[in-house]
Amino acid sequence: MTPTHYVIGSLFCLTAIACGRPDVSGGGETGGTVIIASGADADAVLAPLVATTVGKLVADQIYEPLAEISDSLNAIGDHGFTPRLAKSWTWSTDSSSIAFAIDPAAKWQDGRPVRAQDVKFSHGLYVDPTIHSISASSLSNVDSITTPDSLTAVVWFKRRSPEQFFDFVYNLRVLPEHRLGGVARDKIGESSDATQPIGSGPFRFVRWERSSTLEIAADTAGWRPRPLLDRVIVSVSPDPTAATTRVLAGEADFIEVLRGDAVQHIQNNPHAVAMNYQGYDYGAVHWNLTDPANEKRPHPILGDRSVRRALAMGLDRAAIVKNVLDTLGIVGQGPYVRAQAFVDPTFVAFTYDQTAAKALLDSLGWMAGRDAVRAKNGSRLELTLLVPTSSTTRKRAGVILQSQLSELGVAVKLEEMEGNAMMERVMSTRKWDAVFMGWHPDPGSSAVAQNWSSSTAIPGGPNISRYMSREFDAHLDSARTTYDPAAARAHFKQAFTVLNNDAPAIWIYELRGAAGIHKRIRPATIRPDAWWAHLDRWSIAPGQRIARDNVGLGK
Repeated sequence: MTPTHYVIGSLFCLTAIACGRPDVSGGGETGGTVIIASGADADAVLAPLVATTVGKLVADQIYEPLAEISDSLNAIGDHGFTPRLAKSWTWSTDSSSIAFAIDPAAKWQDGRPVRAQDVKFSHGLYVDPTIHSISASSLSNVDSITTPDSLTAVVWFKRRSPEQFFDFVYNLRVLPEHRLGGVARDKIGESSDATQPIGSGPFRFVRWERSSTLEIAADTAGWRPRPLLDRVIVSVSPDPTAATTRVLAGEADFIEVLRGDAVQHIQNNPHAVAMNYQGYDYGAVHWNLTDPANEKRPHPILGDRSVRRALAMGLDRAAIVKNVLDTLGIVGQGPYVRAQAFVDPTFVAFTYDQTAAKALLDSLGWMAGRDAVRAKNGSRLELTLLVPTSSTTRKRAGVILQSQLSELGVAVKLEEMEGNAMMERVMSTRKWDAVFMGWHPDPGSSAVAQNWSSSTAIPGGPNISRYMSREFDAHLDSARTTYDPAAARAHFKQAFTVLNNDAPAIWIYELRGAAGIHKRIRPATIRPDAWWAHLDRWSIAPGQRIARDNVGLGK
């Protein structure tokens, strides 16, 4: 799930990984196939419904934004943004509106032209509460969209803000009204475009075999230059180790994350090399603040702020990161990554103090029993932590977290679940105590608002912990609307101080990107927020085609 003002690190080598990185200068041949190995399936491919990395990878190739953020990931104003569906845009003198001029050459993959009304329709779809789009809150500052003619979409904002341009164009992919306009909003997920989407992007959709294969192919009749590759296949292996093995064996061309033994195995691998990049991923344990039996009531254990603070103090996060990630991770700081411009890198989230944590639990009446598990009024201090089967990192970290909390007298049961099933339980049924989430934020601060603002603590909303704080909301709102950089950073720091004092989640780690890639692939520039951003410019080195590259499109 993917959010901002960040400095992109160039590709760099960590001491733990061999530095035989691939050529990213381009110049490869046109044609061929790239197979991406993944430990998780997509949740959806229709852009407003997507909440997972694999889903976004595919949707971003099919649908286009009005403008594309630059590789510098500047989220303030429109500096560096390049035209996509909009050939140009004009700000009003008071910045209350932006008029986007749709490129008259833009067309959908069924041949129909892209029009301004498609932009208006798409915004309405994203913000419709029936859709539960994770991007809805980022688009909430849009008051309305008018279409004075078929090629002009004027976006009117409720108020000016430094990230208003970014929030709109980064979070909204334009969809075809002529295909989706007649579908009832509560039936969008069952529509033909939910499984056979038609967009305007560089790749067209080919097939989706659930939990197995996703395939897209170059749109050779598109309105833009065709991608250099013929097709891209996402091959899903529920076992993340098996996904990595496929790349090491030369059976797949790319895997986003290398962890554990694979980091060492790739050093002398004949097929693949490590490719390191600035990561935009972090892992956090979220507490469910509502009662799994009745979400209108506080959680019987985690609804107590002091209990959550004790759990945060009792975790040695540095030890978890060292054991699981070594040099490929650092201790988490908040609901963001340090590469984001609004972040204070000196901020400390939680200080490890097991003695203080035990004393706090004692003072709350949670006393250790004969089995060393604390109890209060006949109820044991025990929780279930959900972890996805697709993440070796979170599974291993969960085991260490379980051990550390047992030393506090907290019984933690680990429950591994397939990713989509886990999200269904977290978002819909709400039958959970804690969940170990992996997040991939946008370059701006919109993801913080998406996941933690009181307005998104609603059924189906992205604020899965159901955290609500007027004080946090006020500081975050001030930070996101002021044009004074110093004042913005001060408000962000105050907001995160409030958030961490309330401890609705524990930030465990921030990843350093380490991908595995076949030596024959020339991947173009890797953008930290979306390694797939320039997938249409990926290519295969001259003379390095293999059997699968010669299979016809869509076969």
